[in-house]
Amino acid sequence: MPERIQKLQPDRTLYLRGFDSFAAAASIHDASPAGFNISGTFRDPADFAVAVLYDADNFFEHPSIKYLPDFNFTGLTLDFSLNYTDSVQPIDSPLYNWIDWATLDVIRADNSTAKIPLWDNAMLGDASFPAACATLEVVSPTEPELNDEISLWHENLAFSYTVPGGRFGSATYSWQDAPSSASITVGSTTYTYRITTKGGEPAAIVAAGVASAALGDPLVSFSAEGGIVTFAPKVNTGAVVNVSGYLLWLVTDSPSSFIAADLTKQINAFNWTAANTLYGLVATNNGSSITLTAARYGSVAVTGTSVAWSAGAKFSGLVPG
Repeated sequence: MPERIQKLQPDRTLYLRGFDSFAAAASIHDASPAGFNISGTFRDPADFAVAVLYDADNFFEHPSIKYLPDFNFTGLTLDFSLNYTDSVQPIDSPLYNWIDWATLDVIRADNSTAKIPLWDNAMLGDASFPAACATLEVVSPTEPELNDEISLWHENLAFSYTVPGGRFGSATYSWQDAPSSASITVGSTTYTYRITTKGGEPAAIVAAGVASAALGDPLVSFSAEGGIVTFAPKVNTGAVVNVSGYLLWLVTDSPSSFIAADLTKQINAFNWTAANTLYGLVATNNGSSITLTAARYGSVAVTGTSVAWSAGAKFSGLVPG
């Protein structure tokens, strides 16, 4: 029974030209007049498969039944929906189009060629097309120690924080005879308590005197119990200050929350354009949680965890020719 075949009819004029390398494999399946699927296995960024939507030269049918070469697409518009999943290169990728994932390639009758950008001719096929995102929790010891480090990796980029000191320290004082003095130093400022009582003063009095002398320091708070002066940060800057030889980390938030906020700032201040990554990231934090969102549609990988997003687009008005 005769059948009328339309140009660009998926189940009649479409074919798979081939796929690249022994590590790749692909096939067309479920083709119908309304659409088709291509499934494949790709193990390398250079792996690809080529789907030919229409070939003016019919290489497959017998000469007695094959259609004649025809380059006339007058009045014909190519309108299709694209849905890709997993790790296929997205059509909105800012990377150089080293394999033509982002273009519809055309060879004209005079052998001239054209590359039609797919993304420039696309509109969202669904109202819901969110960017990929992932939420991480920064978990640190109750009190991190000097030089503890945490790194968040995106592709080959690391955003790191190294703990520059401890959050609590102490200094021990003993009985001192008069006249003498006891002191504690914060950065370049020294706070001194002078012992003038005849016969000297016990450790608890000396420690209390030192803590009182340093009470007005803008960065560090002091308290005394027995012969021990304990000190802790007053401000939440993340800087470090030397308190009589002890490196004090000026953090009043929980360490996890402070580190999460710092990593968030690093990510948002990063020059993604200069780094030439597939996608930039936008970060927000809520306490110790960091939410990473792809600045463009696609997938985001962090600390070994990959979050892949199914993306869809609809193309209208593409006229091949």
